[in-house]
Amino acid sequence: MAGTARYGCAVDQPFVFDPFDVVLRRSPFTLYARARREHPVFAHAGVPIVSVFRHADVTAILKDASTWSNRIAPPGIDPAELPPPSMIGTDPPEHNRLRGLVNQAFTPRIIRRLEARMQAIANELYDAALAARDVDVVQALTYP
Repeated sequence: MAGTARYGCAVDQPFVFDPFDVVLRRSPFTLYARARREHPVFAHAGVPIVSVFRHADVTAILKDASTWSNRIAPPGIDPAELPPPSMIGTDPPEHNRLRGLVNQAFTPRIIRRLEARMQAIANELYDAALAARDVDVVQALTYP
């Protein structure tokens, strides 16, 4: 695949990882396997972001909120100046408080009540994607 060659999945090619690249997102698995072998923790040049590729490492990070944060800012920007983050961008204890509120809204009973409407929406999105014939599935089905 062109994306595989582009991302240097062969050991003799430099390791390149751009999680926002559409080509990579279509088939990332070969690159992820190489990352787990050769670059399990990958620091992106010029930005304060680290990609972590091994499950055990990700689990350890998620359990260590005192060392790792979801609240990041671009270089030169004070995180306190950023707008309030979504729940995903918060750290404990605020994340735990927000997650508790969300969990109350998504009980199994409530989800069962919403199931027919969710299925109807999914069918509409699926039908529109089929009619378009050439779609980005993430954009067509998850964004709406």
